[in-house]
Amino acid sequence: MRRILFVIGILLLTSFIFAESGSFGQKKYFEARLGAMFPWGTGPGFRGGALFGLNIDQLVSVNTSLDYYRTSFSTKVDLSNANTGIVTTGIGSETLGNLLIWMLNARVDIPVVIADVIVPYGQIGLGYEVMINTYKSASDQKYDEKTYLFGEFGLELELGMRMKLGERSALLLAVNYNFCSVGKSRNSTDTVSVGEKIDVSGFGVMAGINFEL
Repeated sequence: MRRILFVIGILLLTSFIFAESGSFGQKKYFEARLGAMFPWGTGPGFRGGALFGLNIDQLVSVNTSLDYYRTSFSTKVDLSNANTGIVTTGIGSETLGNLLIWMLNARVDIPVVIADVIVPYGQIGLGYEVMINTYKSASDQKYDEKTYLFGEFGLELELGMRMKLGERSALLLAVNYNFCSVGKSRNSTDTVSVGEKIDVSGFGVMAGINFEL
């Protein structure tokens, strides 16, 4: 219940901030980003997303972002033939993971302009992460498929730079680190053996385009 109330509260606060921004003349910006993420618990995968931000002053801005990460991996098991006694290696289970990362971020531009076009920045974000995992477990030459929902609060740190392309556009390059271990709700009817926690902490690299609105 506390998690739901927290997320609803942040969404309402974010909506209010961006709705009222026009009254004070703050500049807004939008970013589209693609890259990769390397969580310790699930391995490398595609990451992409979008970000909408509001400048507070010349150096400080706030933004909200929604990213999507996707990965797949297999678990190997030893299979023994009862007739021949030969042991072979097969796939015990296959996992397809889909992670949604929603963050409310504070960004600070570092007051150093490189070659008159590159602006470095640092960013910290707090939000909520939801993972939908589909497990396929081998059993008697068949696959039992189950889908599980995981969720937890997350923290993300990012360092990046914007390289000016045009009057209102810039190329974006960034590296980040996500701190989060998503948990699955306990269910006594579960028949697929999965961990109660999945570590999705890890590094990421992103590239994209920044537009001033």
